[in-house]
Formats: sequence, structure tokens, C-alpha cells
Amino acid sequence: MNFLNQVTVTDIGEVFAVPVSKGHIRKMINRKCYGISFCESGKIIYHHNGKEFLSDRNHAVFLPQGESYQLLDRENGLFPVINFFCTPEFCHREIVSIEIPSVEGFLRDYDTLSRLILFRGDESRAKAMAILYDILGRLAACGSESRERHLLEPAIAYLEEHLADPELSNLVLAQQAHISEAYFRRLFQAVYGISPGRYIQDIRMRRARELLSGSSPAVSAVAEQCGFSSVYHFSRAFRQFTGYSPTEYHRRYGGMGV
Repeated sequence: MNFLNQVTVTDIGEVFAVPVSKGHIRKMINRKCYGISFCESGKIIYHHNGKEFLSDRNHAVFLPQGESYQLLDRENGLFPVINFFCTPEFCHREIVSIEIPSVEGFLRDYDTLSRLILFRGDESRAKAMAILYDILGRLAACGSESRERHLLEPAIAYLEEHLADPELSNLVLAQQAHISEAYFRRLFQAVYGISPGRYIQDIRMRRARELLSGSSPAVSAVAEQCGFSSVYHFSRAFRQFTGYSPTEYHRRYGGMGV
């Protein structure tokens, strides 16, 4: 994605998450700025210039300024979007679906960026711009790490299958990839842009959020399904991640399928 290396950002616009409903069709007319869209859950198909572009957890989407397109919501979900403005010299008029090894690191950067953008001081702006450039740089590098990603595939498959196992650890995952624990940590950080421990924690917390958005789940059952042997440690981690206790979150969002 070499065109992303040519981006000179002049300002960051809105940073927000779009909830989508299966079967809904939307249109964007003359988009006012550039954007990057990630998928926390769900699936969208973009239609632009007679082509289709996929947005799901394995595909980020670059959205061009000044273009019109149609969106078909294929699955219910939530899509974080970062809008930004560039110098006039940058001109890319095509939607691009970018395959990514994992969305978790990008979602964590999005969360940080959305908090920083609330404060318009020079220091917050500088930090926000640095995060956005890092996001763009990592997206530009996607596709150049195929060998490294291939090495990690057994560990990722094991992680996804054993997410509820409280004994899941870097050592266990490194053994699945047949590499040392130290090399596993370095390689994982380089490919996914996030530490293995943080990656596991983020997935567990997002899974917990999905479960608590359903109908009257027991907190102890959610904790167990998300790999926590202690309800206390689960509740503390969940509050740090969302700002709510599990009970408060269910009271606010239960039944919404957020």
C-alpha cells in the first residue's frame, strides 16, 4: 500500500464508531475528507466505480475524499472510523480494502486517538497525529510481513480456540509456533502492533462486552467464558477497559447487541 506512504496529514477530523444493521443500504455522496474504517464486529460491502470492497475484522478500508459510494451492511456490527485531511498534493480516488493480520492493535490505537481528539491542545494534537501516522505506516506495511505472519498462524489459531483458558500464556503460544518465548513476543509485537498479553486481554474484553450486551448473562459465566478464574479480576479488567462494571454495562447496553 505504497500510496499511504505519500500521505501528508494536515488535520484530524471526526473520530467515531458507526453501528450498522444487517440489510441496511447507505449512500455517501461527495465524501468531505479521507478516512480509515476498521471493523470491531460485523461486515460491510462497499460499492464504488463498479467494484466491491470488503470491510470486516481482517480488512481495513481506505475511504477517498470527494468520492461517492454505496454501503451494504451484511452483518450487524460496529465500525470505528478516523477522518482526516491531507495536503492538495495527495490525491487517491479509489476505495482500498486492506488485509490486516489483526484489528486489535488498530482498535486500541483508535480508542487512544478518540480520547486525545477530545482535547484540542497542542500536546494532544501532536500525540494524535503521531498515532495516526503510525496507523497509516502499519497499514502501508501490510502484505510485506507474510513470512512472519505465517510463523504466528498456529499460535493465533490456538489462541482463538482456547480464549477461555485462564492458563493461556506467551509460553504456551510460543510453543504452538515452535519458537522461543522471547522471539514470539518480539515477532508478535512487530506483526500485530500490540503485545501478545494486551492482544489477548483486548479480545477477551470485547468478547465480554458482546456477551453483556445480550440478555441477562451471569457475570460469573461471562468471566469464565472470557478466561478469568476470578470474578473480581474480571470486573476490575472490564472496568479499566470500558469505564463500567460488568453489571453497569449490562444495565446500560443489555439487549442492544452492541
